[in-house]
Amino acid sequence: MAYAHERPLVDSGDTYERAFGKSQKAWLRPFGRGDLPPYWQAVNDPEIARFTGHVPPLAFEEIEAWYAHCVMGKEGSLDRYFSVCAPGSEVFVGCVWLWNSNPLDGHCELSVFISDKSLWGTGIGTEAVRLAVEHAFDELGLEKVWLKVDAWNERAVRSYEKCGFETEGRLRRHRRTPEGWSDMLVMSVLRSA
Repeated sequence: MAYAHERPLVDSGDTYERAFGKSQKAWLRPFGRGDLPPYWQAVNDPEIARFTGHVPPLAFEEIEAWYAHCVMGKEGSLDRYFSVCAPGSEVFVGCVWLWNSNPLDGHCELSVFISDKSLWGTGIGTEAVRLAVEHAFDELGLEKVWLKVDAWNERAVRSYEKCGFETEGRLRRHRRTPEGWSDMLVMSVLRSA
């Protein structure tokens, strides 16, 4: 079921287009320039960075350059960058990306993290993924959403499975972490699933 677009939002001088997806646990809005400071703080937190693939420390200028190139610099792309918010709040508590889109073959990659640790385990991340997948299928017309996740991250794997993702394969020793090499699982969900 597609959610209707909602009222415009304003944050730190940026006008957000409209809200995308809303449920009792989470809602998504376009990621804006006003989200850069909390995003930068999150990806520089070693506990969060462990799940994102970022290697802190990252300079704020690096985040600004990423925003200009990836978020704002891909006119006509199907890539979407959303901020995750708790119901009743416009405050950034995490993000979910639909990126690396391939309109010809009808798929995109998904990435997500929740930066507010007090919300870990509450289901807000799972709900953000569900809303983003719904957007990919209902609004963008894609056929498949895929992701990579560290094989050791059982909580994330369970969350993705709740959203219909299935494991397609394993990339052995694919990512170097502070703890050593990590296998990664490739998971996907299909529109027909």
